[in-house]
This record gives sequence, C-alpha cells and structure tokens, in this order.
Amino acid sequence: MIVLVSHHYARSEKLEEVQKALHAVGMKMKTYPGFISRANLEDVNDPKHITAVAYWESEEALDGWDNGPDRGSTSAVESPWSKPVYRVRFKVSEEFKP
Repeated sequence: MIVLVSHHYARSEKLEEVQKALHAVGMKMKTYPGFISRANLEDVNDPKHITAVAYWESEEALDGWDNGPDRGSTSAVESPWSKPVYRVRFKVSEEFKP
C-alpha cells in the first residue's frame, strides 16, 4: 500500500475555494483503479494548512492518477496557494488495526 501525503497552504481569501477544490480532487480520485481512500485534514492551529492523505493499492495505481487527465494544476489567474504544494509518497511498512 502507498500513502500520498500532500500539504496545501491556502491564501486566507481563497480558503473556501481551496477546500472545494480539494474535495473535488478526492471525488475524482475515487474513480481511479487502485484508489483506497482519502482524507483532507485541517490544521487545528492554522486552517489555511490542509493536508490530504490518500491511500493507494500500489505505486502503479498512484502513477495512474498522477499521469491521468484529472490531475491538473490550478490554472486560475490568481493562485489560491500561499506556498507550493509539498507531496511525499510513503510505502506502508507496518499497519495496526483493532
């Protein structure tokens, strides 16, 4: 299993737009083969910092999303981001469940 962690930093005046855009990304992701789940996490001390955590069956499945037509960058004239998105892929080496 592969976990993609993406840190997003919204401009204050664009926070609602960013939240809607990240929701839309999750809705598109769930249509891709190998997608397991995604959660958008809001920093309790800074709501402009949103971390998305997406679980994929394999690197190949995540590559399918990354190289697919639905994963585009923001093309707005004024960017809603205050910093570049920071993404890291993790391989699950151990998982604990009840």
